[in-house]
Amino acid sequence: MAAADLNAIRAIVEARFLEAFVSDPIATQDDNLIVTQSGLILVVQSSDLDITTVFANNDFSPAAQTSWIQCITDFSAGEHLTMGLSSSSPATEINGKIVINIFTPQGNGPGVNYSLGDQVCRAYTRQIDNQVFFAPVSGPSPVSPSNPAGFFQTQISVGFKYVEQL
Repeated sequence: MAAADLNAIRAIVEARFLEAFVSDPIATQDDNLIVTQSGLILVVQSSDLDITTVFANNDFSPAAQTSWIQCITDFSAGEHLTMGLSSSSPATEINGKIVINIFTPQGNGPGVNYSLGDQVCRAYTRQIDNQVFFAPVSGPSPVSPSNPAGFFQTQISVGFKYVEQL
């Protein structure tokens, strides 16, 4: 395993996600955003778009007829490769995947859901952020049945890699 800090990589991935949906991601708990000293971001409510963003391992129960988005960072989706050990600049490559679930009220058509998907696509497609390289986006793809029930759900996945010079 590399010496890379997986939480630091996750923070880069999730900060890019927040920037797409929250106008001012540094706030207090009263504004529905909790940011710990280590950068762990919990449940967020965007005042400008009225979209709740949720991250993995958050206790969250969505209200009916609301829109919300879930971001899951998965480091098991790819390999951890060590390259160039015999060279003067060896490196480790960590590959992963971001899964973004978009939920909108059922019965209203896919338009709002796909508009939110467009924001995700613009935030990640072929971007580079602090040595994290984001691949082209896949999706949005409809998920049926949605989980939880009562929403129109689509899913977007984005591969990424982080290259650490050893």
